[in-house]
Amino acid sequence: MMTDYDVFLSHASADKPAVETLARRLRDDGFEVFLDKWHLVPGNPWQEELEQALEASRTCAVFIGPRGLGPWQNEETRAAIDQRVREHPRRVIPVLLPGARESSIPTFLRRLTWVDFRQGLDDPDAYDRLVCGIRGEAPGPGTPSPALYRAKLPSRDLFVHRRELDEVRRLLVDAAGETVGITTALRGAGGFGKTALARALCDEPDVCAAFPDGILWTTMGDGLRDADRVDRVLDLVRWWTDEEPPGFKSARDAGTVVAGDAAGGVHFLDLDLS
Repeated sequence: MMTDYDVFLSHASADKPAVETLARRLRDDGFEVFLDKWHLVPGNPWQEELEQALEASRTCAVFIGPRGLGPWQNEETRAAIDQRVREHPRRVIPVLLPGARESSIPTFLRRLTWVDFRQGLDDPDAYDRLVCGIRGEAPGPGTPSPALYRAKLPSRDLFVHRRELDEVRRLLVDAAGETVGITTALRGAGGFGKTALARALCDEPDVCAAFPDGILWTTMGDGLRDADRVDRVLDLVRWWTDEEPPGFKSARDAGTVVAGDAAGGVHFLDLDLS
């Protein structure tokens, strides 16, 4: 079958903004890119059009975000793997987006060499590797790989996307370049989902890219004693440095050290859930 596209971009709906950013860059560099948002014709049966586009693509890039594969993306990926088995020259490229975890790579993709954008969508080495994968070329020595993205986060419950997430995400990303500390307060009555919203924000690719050093999570309720607050900050330092931190007399002293050399200059995402 004649191929019309250099690469088919398979992604979950939640990762569409990040994938579209890379799609525009690939298009500007001369690649024929299939992105559902750009090519599906309103009123036509979308499943059939996706199947035809996948068949007409030389390569399939499977983007894995913080939430893993989407339901329909899982079907696209299995179809791409089947094509690869039947037609050996076709390639399937796993691509990790900011906030993704290596453990999220499905078993049937793990034996394939992946591309790692966890340091940000503007990572030049990751982009070069993606381009080489699309072309079927070895990337060569390239640039040294950066350290892996680090995040100490609680497990995530089911979160239904809502407008507030987009608004807070925009504020965080816009403010990330500031040289002063950033505190974003999420205010509302108990049970309104502030914690779920904050946890969801930590998985957003744009937020991960804006805070490339990593994200640390802890809770500081009004009922905690000062000694308990110090213990929680010490736990963050231990996790980040793999070393035993010095003793602190107050949570304020501990926070000052964590925000400096003890944590390697990490940018903290401070979400006040009051």
